[in-house]
Amino acid sequence: MKPFGFLLTLVVGALVACAPLQKGADPLIVRAEQAERAALSTFDLVLNIDHANRDFFRTNAPAFHSFCEWLREPDCSDGTNQIPRAICLIRRIDNLRHRYKDQRADSNELATAVSMLQATAAHVSQLYSQTAKPNAP
Repeated sequence: MKPFGFLLTLVVGALVACAPLQKGADPLIVRAEQAERAALSTFDLVLNIDHANRDFFRTNAPAFHSFCEWLREPDCSDGTNQIPRAICLIRRIDNLRHRYKDQRADSNELATAVSMLQATAAHVSQLYSQTAKPNAP
C-alpha cells in the first residue's frame, strides 16, 4: 500500500474509532460529528493527492480521478457561490445534525445521511488504495 493510502486508513480509523461517549451524549450526534471530521480529512487528503498530479491519476487511475472530479463538481450554492460536492455532503450532515438537535429531523434521516457520507469517504479511499501496485522484483 502506498504511504498515503496507509495514512488515509489511519486518519479515517482514528476519527471514527469506537470511543466511549460522555455521559448524556447522544450517540447519533457524536457519530455524525465523527463522520463529518473523517469525511473532511479524507476528502481533503485525496483531493490534494489527485490535484498534485492530475495527469498521472487521469491516465493510471481513471476511476479514482473521476471520483475526485465528481467530488469537486459544484453541487449546491451558498447564495451566489457554487460549493463543491465534497463540502455539500458534509454540510448536509451538519444541517441535519442541527435539525435533529432541534427535533426538526428524525433519527432515521440523520443516520441514513451519516451512512451515505461514510460510504462516500470509504469509496474514494478504496479507489485510491487500488492505485497502489506491488513493487516489481
